[in-house]
Amino acid sequence: MKILIDHNVHQGVFYILQEFGYSAETAKYNHLEMLSNGKLSAEAFKLGFRCILTQDKTFSLDAKRVLETLPQISIILILPEYLPQKPRESYLQRFRDLITDIPHPKNSKII
Repeated sequence: MKILIDHNVHQGVFYILQEFGYSAETAKYNHLEMLSNGKLSAEAFKLGFRCILTQDKTFSLDAKRVLETLPQISIILILPEYLPQKPRESYLQRFRDLITDIPHPKNSKII
């Protein structure tokens, strides 16, 4: 499964996802970083992504509509209470620790 890392997620997460065997690319790499959530989801799906990793709380507001339109996609919303914005190394280590507990994303889910 291909994971799109939204522009608001630390780009170091890309390397951690690869370390855990996930296929991931950033929104910036795919020239999607300036799109609204709905357009981002649609374009990501066209490019073969089936999961979007974001820290954008407004994405959760758009998620219901996105999942109705694209039920094959999953959205992982990183909440600050689980992954506070800390210095880079602390943030990335915390993400590394958390990813072992994240269930494998299923279609049409918000995790």
